[in-house]
Amino acid sequence: LGAKQKHLKKYAEWYTSKGYHVVTFTFPMADVLSYKPGGKAEQNVHMLVDHLADWLEEEDEKNLVFHTFSNTGWLTYGVMLERFHRQDPSLMEKIRGCIVDSAPVANADAEVWASGFSAAFLKKNSVATKGRVSSDESGIKVSIGSNEDLVLKPKATEAALLLVLKKFFEVVLHLPSVNR
Repeated sequence: LGAKQKHLKKYAEWYTSKGYHVVTFTFPMADVLSYKPGGKAEQNVHMLVDHLADWLEEEDEKNLVFHTFSNTGWLTYGVMLERFHRQDPSLMEKIRGCIVDSAPVANADAEVWASGFSAAFLKKNSVATKGRVSSDESGIKVSIGSNEDLVLKPKATEAALLLVLKKFFEVVLHLPSVNR
């Protein structure tokens, strides 16, 4: 959510070093927030699918591996699968795998989406970015949003944003076109 091409650079470099042809794809935050069926975001996904389909048709040995990030990546992957299936079901056989990085929750949760969008909007000013990492004899311990001595609470503006976003996603995530 809110990722930019620069955030994907290290992944693209790693895959390229392993001999993969890499295509990166992100949604600008404005496209995510203004999403509507048939709109700009969906058209961009369809153009990507068309590009990949053309690339796959160049040589029979070509295949696809997807690496998705979080909810937006997973949802985009789903739209791509639907488009591949409608366009040419044989393209589905060219998909060799999908890495799900920062997996979304099984059921869409308005609070999780609100927290993600809030963190994307506020960036380093969000309480969600104030977790800490420590190590003990058993290994690494990660504590998000809390400290043994101090419970981090969002500032008033972030709390208001979280509340508004949660209410928004409680409606949006239950729309029939989204919750299918």
